[in-house]
Amino acid sequence: MKVLDKDWLVQLPLDVELKKYKLLSATQKIMRAVKDGYLHESNVEIENQLNNLYKLKNNKNQIDDNLKRIKGINLDTMSLDYEYSDEEENIEALYDLCDYAIDEFEAVFRLIRVKWRTFSKKIKFTEIPVKLPTKHKGIIFIKDSNNKITTYSYNKPPSFIGKWEDINLIKLDVDIKDEKSMIKYIESQRNIKDENRFWRCDHTLSENFEGTILPIIKHMIYHKLLIY
Repeated sequence: MKVLDKDWLVQLPLDVELKKYKLLSATQKIMRAVKDGYLHESNVEIENQLNNLYKLKNNKNQIDDNLKRIKGINLDTMSLDYEYSDEEENIEALYDLCDYAIDEFEAVFRLIRVKWRTFSKKIKFTEIPVKLPTKHKGIIFIKDSNNKITTYSYNKPPSFIGKWEDINLIKLDVDIKDEKSMIKYIESQRNIKDENRFWRCDHTLSENFEGTILPIIKHMIYHKLLIY
């Protein structure tokens, strides 16, 4: 998802009203994406925009210095006198819009985090049959509210340094219909090569699977692997 360019706020022309219109249009698009179940993509877009806005806000003094032009020397204080370019008024208006944009994006960000936490409470992980923290590979059986089971594998990086998005879940082409076939599959895998941890993941969510449910599952398994 990309609703705004990285430098949308400082692109020419410095038309504040036009930029405010673009901002409101962007937040509406993100809100629709959240409603349609693309929670993770919306969150990434919001975080990227906020990072850029805070970077601009925190570098205000440096930018102001770049706008100065030396107009002379003050003999009384033996210091340089400066003046600003004709764009100073527009620049100040853009800083005001920057603050406004931060407030708008922060509001959407809070909504996304609330939904994320609410959905996470409806997902339950159980390791089968015991904790095996020394194993770096794993199988996850995801069971939805209709009792459909989808199976994924992961390979935990040895150093395990990075973000939760680095966990790569790969869908497996196996036919697991119930708990009995799940246990049978686990036993067969252990007989072939005992290198996996096995997790059962139950959820009661009806949201978009790829855009919301799967990213939350990745986030949860990442933190479980960090702990043990």
